[in-house]
Parts: sequence; C-alpha cells; structure tokens
Amino acid sequence: MQVLQTVHTMHPDIVANPFHVGIIRSAMTKNLGECFDEVHAEIVDSVADMIPHSKSALLPTPSA
Repeated sequence: MQVLQTVHTMHPDIVANPFHVGIIRSAMTKNLGECFDEVHAEIVDSVADMIPHSKSALLPTPSA
C-alpha cells in the first residue's frame, strides 16, 4: 500500500480496513473481461469531460 500512498490518494480508511483489496483481487478482476468495453467507454467519456479537446495548446484552468 505504500507504493500507492493510499492514505493520500484514496482514503485513510482503506489502509485501516483494507477489505476492498480482497474484493478487487478476486471477484472484480474475474469479471473484467465481461465488462471491459463498458468500463473503457466510461473512462473515455470521463476523460473527454474532464480534459476537453482543444486546438489551442493551452486550456483555461477552472477555478476551485
């Protein structure tokens, strides 16, 4: 868990109670082949929403 710095990148509870890791390593990864196309499409759409295509080299930075 240190490689990912999960305390900072995810949530401190994941380090304190890592039951999610077992689920991801077993049931979730076994079904990835079946839902890959759907997951890929969702990732592509999400990235397009967050990083819009622009012909200019610079994009405006949204204010926090």
